[in-house]
Amino acid sequence: KQWYQRRYGEFQTFQHYFKQINLSTSVLMAQLAQTKYSPYEWHNSNNKNFKSAETERACAERLQSESKRLTDETDEITRFTQEDVNKKLAQRLRQLTFWKDEVHSQLFAVDKEIDTLLKHKAMLENSLEATEHPQSVTTSCLTYREGREGIDLVHDDVEIKILKEVEVIVGVRAVLV
Repeated sequence: KQWYQRRYGEFQTFQHYFKQINLSTSVLMAQLAQTKYSPYEWHNSNNKNFKSAETERACAERLQSESKRLTDETDEITRFTQEDVNKKLAQRLRQLTFWKDEVHSQLFAVDKEIDTLLKHKAMLENSLEATEHPQSVTTSCLTYREGREGIDLVHDDVEIKILKEVEVIVGVRAVLV
């Protein structure tokens, strides 16, 4: 009896609930009657679901296969591209190393040439400086000879040699400058 009262109470609760949503018990029973299917309908629905699932499975397998193929293809392209890039980088590195060594070699040669030129410049400056005293001596000799008077003012071999020496010193200084 308690069980019946409990079920009846639950039924009344359902009835009250359905009344609240404006459904009567008879409408509910009619709806429940409509949702029942025959075994034939169930088998048809089940076969339809099975075929649909089979189609979906085949489609999923094709998608997986295509994805695997694309992944493999992408991996192959990536590997090929990576190898190509690595070869090009190695080649470029060899070129850069070659040109770096070439620049260092040329820099060494230029430094050596600059040192040689500085030595020659110092030698030329010393040579130019060494010609100053002989030029001043020959110039003063000529000045003293031109300062002579009368018969002592002679144009002789000594004066010719002094003039020749001045000419040589001026020529050497012109070349050194």
